[in-house]
Amino acid sequence: MGALWFGIVTSMIAMYAILDGFDLGAGVIHLFLARTESDRRSVLAAAGQFWDGNEVWLLLAGGALYCAFPAVFASRGFYLAAIALVWLLMLRGIGTELRQRVARASSLRLLDMAFGISSILLTLSLGAAVGYVGTGTLSWFSLLCGACALAVLTLQSAAWMAMKSTGELQQRCRRLASRVWWAVLLCYAGVTAVSLATQPRVLENLLTHSWISALVVITLAGLIGAHLCLAVGFDLGAFGSACCVVAGLLASAAAGQYPYLISNGLSIYDAGSVHHGMSVSAVWWIPAFVLAVGYNARMHRLFGHKLADTNVVMTGGN
Repeated sequence: MGALWFGIVTSMIAMYAILDGFDLGAGVIHLFLARTESDRRSVLAAAGQFWDGNEVWLLLAGGALYCAFPAVFASRGFYLAAIALVWLLMLRGIGTELRQRVARASSLRLLDMAFGISSILLTLSLGAAVGYVGTGTLSWFSLLCGACALAVLTLQSAAWMAMKSTGELQQRCRRLASRVWWAVLLCYAGVTAVSLATQPRVLENLLTHSWISALVVITLAGLIGAHLCLAVGFDLGAFGSACCVVAGLLASAAAGQYPYLISNGLSIYDAGSVHHGMSVSAVWWIPAFVLAVGYNARMHRLFGHKLADTNVVMTGGN
């Protein structure tokens, strides 16, 4: 039962990273590529229609983690990370919600910076958290994982914005995606090399469980696919390939650490609730999962068009 919930929690975190990844990466595009007010509104509209639904997966992941492995919440590192996550999400929400209620150019620029910087810090923090899980400490490896997360989610968001926009903004997003792809490749190579060199458990799990190699294949296939799709201007393919990279990286990190939730610390056996508690948790989690899938599917069906196809305004927030 512990292994099952380990897989469920990992899947929920991966779903959040995939679906909310283009929202977080939108901060980079909004800050550096959106040159006009129309561009900035387009970026916010492309992300704002979806991020309420996307962040439901973060709630599902947190709920599943709490019900299945409550001892994790008592660890000091997790507590600090959760506090930072909440504050950065609040700052993103403030930057977007207040933007619709001010008119002064200086105030708009300040709010735009708040949205962009908080998005970047949130992405770095989530990546660093993955590195923390792997080492049990905040170190330069955690920073490398943070840089990798920022590169990957920027690639994903740039592909998403290219898919949703037209004209010069679309071209700038395509150019950014093509350039940041090389950063993703370098970061992935660096994280992989350091993990194999410094974390014996990763190599041990890879040799013991041959199916883990399939996760590596998914990541590499996503990288190759993104490069090919960007070369021919196939934005949907580039976005889908970037999603494969996100899923492959997170699943590989989790599989490499199994059965530990925090390296050299809590395992699924130490942190897990009793078998009965895990079974009861499924009573709320299954319907919540179904509702989240339905809600996200509905939102993407309603707002799956390009921004130029209709007058889309930004709704939602954090």
